Amino acid sequence: MDSDWKARKTWLAHLPKELPEELRTPADIAAFELDSFFTARGISCPYTLALSEELGDAWLLEDSCLTGGPTGILYGAYSLIRCAVAGLPLPVGRQQPYYPLRMLDCWDNMDGTIERGYAGRSLWFEGGSFSYDPARIRQLGRMLASAGINVLCLNNVNVHQPAQQLMGAFLPHLAAFSALLRPFGIRLMVSIDFSSPLSHGLDSADPLDPDVARWWKDQTARVYQAVPDLAGFLVKADSEHQPGPASYGRSHAEGANMLARDRKSVV
Repeated sequence: MDSDWKARKTWLAHLPKELPEELRTPADIAAFELDSFFTARGISCPYTLALSEELGDAWLLEDSCLTGGPTGILYGAYSLIRCAVAGLPLPVGRQQPYYPLRMLDCWDNMDGTIERGYAGRSLWFEGGSFSYDPARIRQLGRMLASAGINVLCLNNVNVHQPAQQLMGAFLPHLAAFSALLRPFGIRLMVSIDFSSPLSHGLDSADPLDPDVARWWKDQTARVYQAVPDLAGFLVKADSEHQPGPASYGRSHAEGANMLARDRKSVV
């Protein structure tokens, strides 16, 4: 694993190299980032912060008070810092990301390789398991939040063993990884193998088979018990010689709706 990442920081180079571990919410991080930025310039932070739950991802600046939702307040803090660095005018009125889902889809395999990846190995998988520097993952969360990313899908949509166990034996690791990104308003998504029931004692993966639907419902309940804010599942089916809904004469809509019903029943 690359251990020299701290020395090569170029993103938001005007901020401290690391965030304190005790910062647990986007509001905590927003206050820290603004205070650190202005303190480094020899002045007190000119802004006060106010949290407004109903604003969600949105924020606004009024009379030097930054008011934002649980995630919006962090987006606002980074926007104010960018404006100060670039010499840009401050945004006027309510600001909000255009899309509610702003996702980074990573094709990382659990052996550490990355399908169609051209910049090195996985930051969180190696040797068939999770392997990462927690401080580096927090720094990743910081970078993604500064760009407004709110979902990270951490495994290849072509699900190779042992990634099927992200819904099984690796659930505690998934929960721990999710906890590192949660303070930045980032939720995890997991790529799943639609044919998984076939390797767990069922003779079908037909989405309209009641036994298959029941199996997925049980698996979904276990996953959301471990990671309650999971953003959902990413599925690539009927591809790469793997069975999917079409293998049973079903549409992808029927397959997706089966999974959606199971998720809705446990969330």
